[in-house]
Amino acid sequence: MSIRNYKFPLRRRVLIVFLTGGFLSLSLIAFASGNLGGPNFTPDEMRAENRASIALPDQRQNRTRSLETEFVVVTDRGFEPTAITRPQGEFILMIENPNRQQLNFSLSREGGPRLQQIRASREEPNWNEIQDLSPGRYVLTEQSHPGWMCLITITAR
Repeated sequence: MSIRNYKFPLRRRVLIVFLTGGFLSLSLIAFASGNLGGPNFTPDEMRAENRASIALPDQRQNRTRSLETEFVVVTDRGFEPTAITRPQGEFILMIENPNRQQLNFSLSREGGPRLQQIRASREEPNWNEIQDLSPGRYVLTEQSHPGWMCLITITAR
């Protein structure tokens, strides 16, 4: 008996048709909704999404404290956003490196000494750390790209 002459039982044919139709229907719905590629943010929406609050355990007082997070994303054109202004106080500075480039960042006081040297590798592309900077202007740069800068302004309370 050749495989071309084999006929599936009726139950199996109905099941195959039903599953194929269901799969095609779900694919069509996903395609029509336009959400296959994930969210697309405009630059204004990215700035609005730039801040988030993260709850961290406070070991000293046995409670949870909330810290805002400032996100800086590395793009092919440099940092996004290019400037951050925030009040004095603790916050989390997070650098996201979605292209997994090997980069060397520096956080310095404007016109002053380097405060931190930050290394991003392909294995660990993202970095974050709690910062408590005094009022003033700070610059985040990348060693191999002199044009990439993010100005961080800390205002007095």
